[in-house]
Parts: sequence; structure tokens; C-alpha cells
Amino acid sequence: MIGVPLGNRVDAAEDEIGVAVTWQKPDAFARWVEFGKKWEGGYVSVGQAKGRKDPGGETNMGITKRSYPGEDIKNLTWDRAEYLYKRDYWSRIRGDELPPTVAFVAMDYAVHSGPGMAIGAIREAVGLPPKGGLTTQVLRKVRQVPEDKLAKSVIQHRSVLLAHLSTQQPDSANGLHARLLDMSHEAGLLHRREPAQPKEISVVSGAAAPFLESGG
Repeated sequence: MIGVPLGNRVDAAEDEIGVAVTWQKPDAFARWVEFGKKWEGGYVSVGQAKGRKDPGGETNMGITKRSYPGEDIKNLTWDRAEYLYKRDYWSRIRGDELPPTVAFVAMDYAVHSGPGMAIGAIREAVGLPPKGGLTTQVLRKVRQVPEDKLAKSVIQHRSVLLAHLSTQQPDSANGLHARLLDMSHEAGLLHRREPAQPKEISVVSGAAAPFLESGG
């Protein structure tokens, strides 16, 4: 679910990453869109959100009224949601310029926890402080690290965060872990350039994400 305020989205994205937004859909983004359709869910009314104590409020396809006050959330289409995901998340992490597997795992991390967390995970994985952007210099370092190693580092970074969140939100712990497991499974397929495959996810407390434990 999107719950991270993004401010002036298009201008901020262009200012921070220093490039204009591009609209060509690469394979990794298309794979994430299919993954997002599986996990982001349908419409949640204001009343339902209050019942769940969800600060995002009215939500549809992961798009929240809190982050997108100008959107017609109830009547949102997937085409519009995909446009927003592309503009406000994929472009922020410079997904078109990342190795496909890294882009896929970073995109899901960005949607779940904000682009800043995903960017910080990538920066730490190449030996840099987490604060800062994905500059051209950082992207050069990214290309010097094996794709699977970098993707696993981003997954591990998220795993640590989810372990912390699970202690604060025990009711959602299984769902958070199931999504991480499924995302890791899909990342492994993408790394091997295999087609997406639906998988039954069985959550076992403390289990490692499959892409991490299998060596990619």
C-alpha cells in the first residue's frame, strides 16, 4: 500500500534524479505491475480504513487518498494506477537504468516503504551512506556489482525493516512476510530470465526469502 507522501511529484522527481520522466515500459516494470496487481488489492472505503486503523484512508490498488488527494480513488483504473506507479516510484528509483532484478526488488520496496528507503538500500549495497540520490556515479558503482548480489542486498535490507515492523504491527506480520517471500521468488525468476509463475506462499516464521537462500 502506498502511504508515503511524495510532495510535488513530477517536479521533485526531476529535481532529485536530474532526468526527465520517461515512459517506455521495460520488462522489469511490466513484471512488477503484474506482481502489484496480485498484492495491492482492491477498493477500501474510508470506513473500512478507519476500522483497520489505516492512516492512508480510502485506498484502491495501493493508491491512497492521503498520498493522492486529487485522485478519484473509488473509480481508479489500473491504467491510471500504473501511470502513477511509473511516474512517482519507478522514475524516482531510475528503474530504467538499473539491472532488471535490482529494479524489480527496489520498485516493490519503494512502493511499500517509499523511494528513499529503496534508494538507501541500493546505496548501502554499493558501499555508500544511505542518504543521497541515485546519481550517475552511484549507477556506475551499481554496474560493478553482480546483479543477483545487489538484488539480494536490497531484499535483505527490506527483510530487516520488515522484522522491525512485524514487532510493531503483529497483526500484519504474516502478510508482510508473505509478500517478501513472493517478491523474492519472482525476483529469482526474473534474474534467470524465466516467465512469471504464480506460487502458493506458505509463511513460516523466520523462513528465509527463497531468492536469498537459493543463491539466485
